[in-house]
Amino acid sequence: MKRKTMSNAEKVMRFGVDDAALVKLSKYFKKTPPVMYEQVESYLKAAESNEERRFRSFGKALIERMFGREVIFTGRAWFKFQLPGVVYTGDWYYLLDNGRWVIVEVKGSKLQSGYRDARTKLSICATLNPWFTFIQVLPDHGLPDGWSLEVIDPSPEFLADLLNVTDKIVSINQE
Repeated sequence: MKRKTMSNAEKVMRFGVDDAALVKLSKYFKKTPPVMYEQVESYLKAAESNEERRFRSFGKALIERMFGREVIFTGRAWFKFQLPGVVYTGDWYYLLDNGRWVIVEVKGSKLQSGYRDARTKLSICATLNPWFTFIQVLPDHGLPDGWSLEVIDPSPEFLADLLNVTDKIVSINQE
C-alpha cells in the first residue's frame, strides 16, 4: 500500500515541525521518511500535555492574528534558556516573517501545579531576553477562539535588582 505524500503545511500541522527541521532530525531517526515522521510525531507528543496538544491545532493562526504577521516556522521545545539556577524550555516556538521569535508556554489552568513556577520563569526570560516575545496561553472557554494569550512583559524591577547586585559584586572585586 502506497503512503500518501503530505504537504509541508500538513506536516507542520501534524508534527509541529516543517521539512527543514525534519531533515535535521533525520539523523536521530534512522528510518525512511514516512516512518521517521511517525517517530518524530510520537517523540514530540510524548512530552505534550492535553492542552499543548489542543493548542497545536490553533497556535499558528492565533499567533498570526495576534501579531498581524505571518508565521514562517513553527517548532516544539527547540531551544532552552539558561536562567539563574534553572533552565526554561518553552512549549511552542514561532518565527514571524519580521524575524521576531515568539515563545509560547501553554498551561491548563492557573490552579495547576507548576503554573507559578512557569510564570516566574517566563517573567525572568522576558527580562533577560527582550529580543524574544514570551506568551502565556490558557484555555478560556468564554472567549470566541477558546484561548487567552498574554504577552509577558520584561520586569524592570528584576533587571534593576540584577544590575544592583552586579554593581556590588564588581565594586567588591575592585577593592
